[in-house]
Amino acid sequence: MRLYYLLLGSLILLSACCKKNTADTINGSGQMELLFETSESPYVVAFIKRTACFGKCPAYEARIYSDGKVTYRGQSNVEMLGNWEAKIELKRLNDIVKKAFDIKYFLLEDQYPDPSVRITDVPTTFTGITCKGQKKNISNKFEGPEKLKVFEDEMDKVIASLKFTSVDPVK
Repeated sequence: MRLYYLLLGSLILLSACCKKNTADTINGSGQMELLFETSESPYVVAFIKRTACFGKCPAYEARIYSDGKVTYRGQSNVEMLGNWEAKIELKRLNDIVKKAFDIKYFLLEDQYPDPSVRITDVPTTFTGITCKGQKKNISNKFEGPEKLKVFEDEMDKVIASLKFTSVDPVK
């Protein structure tokens, strides 16, 4: 019964976070309706972080803000080491949020595998989405659903497609 109420509550939060499930909705003024709020103080709408392992796993973190700013910090086993910045079109950011809704991101578990499983030398991918006051972060070491892995890969592709400028080059 508790699981039922948890799922019901998650569905209510999901519907409260986003009334429409399309990134291309046009509002009455002819502008695209964003699935996230804009504000004078930019905030992180989406992020991805991949951690290191004892091997050659890429370790980096990228944050996408509500004003289109993207920050990237490459730590190891990546082409761009150090801190970098780029801009992303709000439509592309909206597409990321839409994909999160398409995979029912807010209904997924917070952590994969179960927190009781203890394993070392496995990289972890952290992702997060903030939408109209709702926030969800997921930690995925392994055993996450395929749709989450696809979402993580799509975020990587968006990040890789941006033109970054070095903020503090690593020498």
